[in-house]
Amino acid sequence: MENTEEKYHTRLEWFFYMILLPLLFTAILTGILLQFLGYDLKGKLFEWGNTIPYVEKAIPGDPPPSEIKQVEQSSGTAKAEETSKQLQEMKQKLQEEMNKQASLKEEVAEKDQKIKELQQQVAQLQQKTTEQQTEQKQKAQRETSGVYASMSAGKAAPIIAEMPLEQAASLMKGMKQDQRGEILAKMEPDLAAKITSELLKTP
Repeated sequence: MENTEEKYHTRLEWFFYMILLPLLFTAILTGILLQFLGYDLKGKLFEWGNTIPYVEKAIPGDPPPSEIKQVEQSSGTAKAEETSKQLQEMKQKLQEEMNKQASLKEEVAEKDQKIKELQQQVAQLQQKTTEQQTEQKQKAQRETSGVYASMSAGKAAPIIAEMPLEQAASLMKGMKQDQRGEILAKMEPDLAAKITSELLKTP
């Protein structure tokens, strides 16, 4: 009896040490090697287990392909909607910036136009002021010439002789020719010649 039990234990040990243990070691080593090489051993085992009745319920497997596809479609739709929303926001911001730039350009154009109008008004005022000053100067000159023309040549000649040549010539320019001749006749010949020469220069 004891010999039979010993033989049984001996055979069991021999089976464990000589067959089962090397097979188990080889399987583990092969699994580690395949996993290291990138082979999805776990996934393949789950797929194989899902093909066995009753065992498939105990093994956590991947969702059915239809569910995976639905999830992928939902995720893709959500991403597309998010991208479309971002694109729409960017377009709206770009349009707002373009509107701002167009508005600024219009404001600048309006200000430039207003500046041009003001410059034209200033130029017109300056021209008008110059014309008024010239007219007033000519009027004053005519009045002064009239005063000296109304005087006798003997009285006007000494006064005009004391004036600068340009002023004397300008004053006598406003007189009639015969009046100028009478006054020049009462002056010294040299001075009369100088005034006459100045009269010829004066436009």
